[in-house]
Order: sequence, then structure tokens, then C-alpha cells
Amino acid sequence: MAVLGVQRLMQEGGGPAAWALEVETHVSFPVAAPRPRGMRVIFLYCRSSVSPTLGLQLMPPHYLAELDPDSGRLERMVFVEPAEFGRQDPPEDYIGRYDMLPNGRTSDQYHALRAQLLAAYDKVLPAFLRGASSFGRELRQAAQDFLSLFPQVTEQPLLPYYREVGKDMFAWLERAAR
Repeated sequence: MAVLGVQRLMQEGGGPAAWALEVETHVSFPVAAPRPRGMRVIFLYCRSSVSPTLGLQLMPPHYLAELDPDSGRLERMVFVEPAEFGRQDPPEDYIGRYDMLPNGRTSDQYHALRAQLLAAYDKVLPAFLRGASSFGRELRQAAQDFLSLFPQVTEQPLLPYYREVGKDMFAWLERAAR
């Protein structure tokens, strides 16, 4: 299995699937999940708005796309509602703000953390997708890094959605990090 790197997957996730949606649509970070047609990389698409005072405000995901991890090809895109994630968020209300610079964090610090998260993705994602069940030191460290960095870098309002759609991946990461 020749899984594409996370940056390439993110380019594909922001490609044709996102182009078909409203201009102010935010594309999530990827998570992986088993599907009937094999493992897929999942992206969530949220309506959003940006303002100088409030920053990036997000609504609940309204579309979910599944990409083939080897080619980046869009396999399926479906309309979703919060209830499908076990959530009761009103679909047309903002669920929160994506704060990339909390607690005085600088832009450079955010970008450094993001680069570390993407490096961890490139180690853990292929291992998860191939069903690795033994975890060497490097993979264990990458899983620990991923679990630490993911909530610091990704969209805070989407964390419950990520945890639901990527529950198998996060359970695997927890095992790998031990």
C-alpha cells in the first residue's frame, strides 16, 4: 500500500470535492476510517465565515468526503447532519471558533506545531491503514506526538466530530502510544 503523504491528501481533499461547495466552506484535517470498500481518508466540510473580530467561525460539518488513500481519488461525498456524529448541534448555527493562536501563541509557533503534526501523520497514517498491530519505538513516539498535537493544531469545535468519524483511528493511536 503506497499511501499518499498527508500534504498531498490535504490538497486532494481541498480539490474538486471542496470546489463544488459554497465559497465559505472550511475543509478539515483528514482522519482515516474503515469503509465497506476498504480504508478511506475522510474529510469534513463545514460552512464557515471569517471576520476580523471573531476569526474563523465554523458550523457543523455538512458534507463528508471519502478519498482513496493510495490515489487521493474522491470515492464518495455525502451530505451529513450533526446527529450522524451523535451530536445535537443545530445544523445552521455556529459551533465555535477555530483559534489557531490561543493563549498568545504566535503564528510561527502554530506553523511549527502544524509541521510536527503533519510529520506525525505521515508516520501513523500508513501504519493505521495497513492495520499494523506491533508498534516499534518510532511509531509509538509518532502516535504520542499525533495525540498531543492534534487537539493543539486542529479545529477545536470539530474535535467531537473527528473523534466520532475517526474512532477506529483514535483507538488504534491510543494503543500504539502506550
